[in-house]
Amino acid sequence: MRALIVEDDYASRIVMKKFLAEVGPWDASLAVDGVEGVDAFLQAHKDREPYDLICLDIMLPRVDGINVLRIVRQLEKEHNYLPSKIMMTTALYDKSKVDEAFAFGCQAYCTKPLDLQKIRDVMGKLGLL
Repeated sequence: MRALIVEDDYASRIVMKKFLAEVGPWDASLAVDGVEGVDAFLQAHKDREPYDLICLDIMLPRVDGINVLRIVRQLEKEHNYLPSKIMMTTALYDKSKVDEAFAFGCQAYCTKPLDLQKIRDVMGKLGLL
């Protein structure tokens, strides 16, 4: 299974990658901002190796996570791509952001600090375990 982790905080990227490795055989790619995330998504489809899961931080440099989500969902529709599962992550709980993320098509939302049990729960709900 392939995952894309879009997270600007180095420690959070490493923790998420470690947690994914512990819950299954995940090949995880990393992106440090929204532009890199969209580029990685497009490259994966160009290479015919799309991501099964995209983990998006809400607060990202250059393009925030909500806009990356919106762009990804639009590209999936335009190109008839099979939709990826998308989990949003954030350090701040803001109900309006949660509602906005679900309106644009995320399937899960996880608040930081992340821990292995939270990741297991979310992965189970997404049918990825």
